Amino acid sequence: MKKSGFAYEARFGGSHEWFTPKWIFDALGMTFSLDPCAPINGGPHVPAEIYFNKKDDGLKLPWSGSVWLNPPYGRGIGAWMEKMAKHDTGVALVPARTDTKWFHAAAPTADALLFLKGRVDFIDGDRRRKNVASHDQGAPSVLMAWGADGMAALQRFKKLHSGWYVEQRR
Repeated sequence: MKKSGFAYEARFGGSHEWFTPKWIFDALGMTFSLDPCAPINGGPHVPAEIYFNKKDDGLKLPWSGSVWLNPPYGRGIGAWMEKMAKHDTGVALVPARTDTKWFHAAAPTADALLFLKGRVDFIDGDRRRKNVASHDQGAPSVLMAWGADGMAALQRFKKLHSGWYVEQRR
């Protein structure tokens, strides 16, 4: 299983894979136990010990430890976020689509949220184009954290980058 950091976000005429930029992991300063959405052909810089890719079907496999989740941003995102909420340990990077059912189901389960200022420029999985996903994503991003380690990672991130941090009592 290879390193990762992507979403299976479809776009016209190209890859469905978008890599999370390295600066996000640098700012979080956290090593994760699992990345269940790793790209099949490998990807850069996700600090995780175990990687599941699309062939492994990380949605069906059991998760353990702290999870980094950059899920597929299509219609199936709700299932990934439901599993993350039940797992209750880690950090997810998702579109801040506050008008969706999945967002309203997942957000209240998180211990903290960090709404990022500006758009994240994901890295194209084809590696032919970079910094183009912000035009295709259609929404700003939010980091959601479950557990004390995830909350601390979001606080570290906030010190280095702008955003609106919301801590929740559950």
